[in-house]
Amino acid sequence: MTKAINCMLTILALSLSQNSFSQKSIADTVFLLKESDDSNYHAIFIDTLKKSEYYTLISDFEFGQFDKDGYDYSLEYLRDKKIKLTKNKISDIAKKWIVLKYYKKQFYNYCPSDFYTHFKVSITDTTFIDYSGEGPSASKINTYKKLNEKTFLFSLTSIEKPKRNLIIHIIDKQNGIAIFEEHNMGKDKQYYLMIDATKFRQLPIIVNYCVTQKQMEFNFDNPDFKQLLRMR
Repeated sequence: MTKAINCMLTILALSLSQNSFSQKSIADTVFLLKESDDSNYHAIFIDTLKKSEYYTLISDFEFGQFDKDGYDYSLEYLRDKKIKLTKNKISDIAKKWIVLKYYKKQFYNYCPSDFYTHFKVSITDTTFIDYSGEGPSASKINTYKKLNEKTFLFSLTSIEKPKRNLIIHIIDKQNGIAIFEEHNMGKDKQYYLMIDATKFRQLPIIVNYCVTQKQMEFNFDNPDFKQLLRMR
């Protein structure tokens, strides 16, 4: 975390004196939780500043050495299985996505206490890259198909998920919000919210901040995905 962020939150912490577990607005900042003692300050708040550093933190797609090692390992699996990467014409869809959250019928970006829980996606013409706590992992894009203006289908193969079909449903084109519908080897469908990384600053971000130690992540709501799909 940058010195600027630490400085900003230190000043914020000094300005707060009363613990609260209820939503409260102070100086245009909406707090969902704040607590402190002699050695610790913890706050969960909604940040609406478009240039906030927290947006930068959750949208970093750069590879460090740890990331490169994990990514290379996923490619080695494909090579060992003699699965060759082939180019696909990927069009009409965003190439970078960030996990999105749902709280009180509103969509939010989220800057977690522990980035191990954070999730992003990057799409190239040959690979579909999942960024998780274990680092980025590449899947071969077997096929890509645009089903309609709001629906896109990927057939993928990777070390973690050898047979994976992913349908991206755009439910809010203006804000870049999508539901990812995932099918893995005949298992139950999995749904999760994602947002176009070129548009994510249009929505507020909930920040889980602590000065000294990691905290439990914020408890978001579980959206009714079927209802959201009907409303698109």
